[in-house]
Order: sequence, then C-alpha cells, then structure tokens
Amino acid sequence: MYYQLRRRRGEGPAEEFWHDVLSGVFPVQLLGVTQARVRAAARLKAAFRVSYADAFAMALAQELGQPLVTGDAEIRQAAAGAGVELQWLGRRER
Repeated sequence: MYYQLRRRRGEGPAEEFWHDVLSGVFPVQLLGVTQARVRAAARLKAAFRVSYADAFAMALAQELGQPLVTGDAEIRQAAAGAGVELQWLGRRER
C-alpha cells in the first residue's frame, strides 16, 4: 500500500498511511522477517513468476492460514498453484 500510495499520490499520503499503520488505525500487524519466512518465500519465488515481495506475502498467508488480500494479477495466478487463499480486490473477470 505504501508503495502504491507513494507512486500514485506522493510522499505525503504514503507517510500518513504508514503513520496510521504503526499507530494501530488499521487492523493489520507488521511481522518481522525470520529465516523460515525467507526460505518459504524463496521456495515460492522459485516455483512461480512473482516478485520476491509477493512471494513473502504469499508465504506469510500460508504460514498464518489466512487469505491474502490483494488485487495483484501476478499473485492471483500464482496463488492458485500454491494453494494460497485470496481475498480478491482487483477487477472481476467478465
């Protein structure tokens, strides 16, 4: 989200969002990188055409047994093969 806000709306809105995340405004939790998470992400990156960041998101969703909230088409394609449940925010297929 930070990346998209910064690209599309500039530094101010991105920094405001980041502040809100850190102060608990949104029901999200930031989790750190562990060796197990690096390895799980690397496995997904090797198996599917996704960015390393997307592979981390998919690996964390698997680890937590939770759906991954996304509108990223690359993740959508890989998630089916990886068995990652999605909460899709992107455009509906016709």
